[in-house]
Amino acid sequence: MFKEIKSLDEFLVQKEENAAVLAYFSTEACSVCKVLKPKVEEMVTTAFPKMQLLYVKSDVLPEIAAQNSVFTHQQSWFFSMAAKLFVKVVPLVLANFRMKLGAIIRCFLISFSREV
Repeated sequence: MFKEIKSLDEFLVQKEENAAVLAYFSTEACSVCKVLKPKVEEMVTTAFPKMQLLYVKSDVLPEIAAQNSVFTHQQSWFFSMAAKLFVKVVPLVLANFRMKLGAIIRCFLISFSREV
């Protein structure tokens, strides 16, 4: 389930405290975002149940969006503080999104296992 972020501090804490985070950036005005958000949530929670899902309203918290180079409505970012990995993943086509996110997770696991 997506956790809606209310402040920059909360966002930074979530990134620090969780090994893997997917942040979904969108606005209330983005109809495509509204349709894709539950599909992304279902896909990620099924395929990657331990991943923390964050929801950031870009129009309400523009400083978080700007700090993560989000200048359009619907974007997702995968964060791993452990592996120092930050990757933009745009979920326009869900099959491609799942494939790209899976590849990122595999790279994360390889990187993380080497550091431990």
